[in-house]
Amino acid sequence: RFNFMGGAVAGTAGTFAAINNGDFRSDGATSLTGGNQFNLDTLNVVSGTMTAQNTTVITPADTTTVALGAAIQMNAGTTFGANGPVNNSGTFGAADGTHSFANGGTSNGMFTAGGTSIICFNGGTHNLTAGARLNGPGNFQVTGAASTVLDLNGVVAPPAPFNQLFSDRVVNMTNSTLSGNVSNAGSFHVLNGTNQINGNFTTQPGSLLDIAGGSMLGMSGNFAWQLGSDLSGGGIFNIGGNLSIPSGSPHILDGLTVNVAGATT
Repeated sequence: RFNFMGGAVAGTAGTFAAINNGDFRSDGATSLTGGNQFNLDTLNVVSGTMTAQNTTVITPADTTTVALGAAIQMNAGTTFGANGPVNNSGTFGAADGTHSFANGGTSNGMFTAGGTSIICFNGGTHNLTAGARLNGPGNFQVTGAASTVLDLNGVVAPPAPFNQLFSDRVVNMTNSTLSGNVSNAGSFHVLNGTNQINGNFTTQPGSLLDIAGGSMLGMSGNFAWQLGSDLSGGGIFNIGGNLSIPSGSPHILDGLTVNVAGATT
């Protein structure tokens, strides 16, 4: 077990391995520098901010936990690749690059994708529960393994909108708010309650947007209903902007009530 109570973990570029059930624990302001690769078992950030500098790479094989009030900050040039579950009750922030979560987890904290960064949910079931936030101005993806699911249950509006949430897997939404643009190439299900997207929504060919009966999805921006994508369910879809429907192959509307405040072209 490695317990860091603050300070810097530095050195020349190399590999730091904590194996055989090793636990990397950060309790206080900790800085990982020197361009090292940290191949960890578990990662536990219990207080303060653990900051990755230079070209540091962090790859936890088991559970990553960020406690309430604690944070992981991946600065420019760094990479985070979680192969175990990520449970974030604090803040995970990325300045640039692509950072991946490949094995689900349960979080009620904030994920901040800065600048050109991508935070990628690319494996397992990711449960974002009451109070969780997807914060911009960068990008989010739901992709990778066919079993990847992003469950949004009580997600609230963030301080800053993200640029885009792209999904070619499954997104489930219940009583949640997203602030940013959504591009759906998979299955996007509104399961229950009142939900809001503060941005534009684009469907990709072969995708599904399903809004269950008794639930509502409102959006402030424009909705682009691309060729070969389906809208279904017994719920209500309120489009605050314009609706665009390209001519060509069929667009299937099955049971859904759609209200358009803007123009339809």
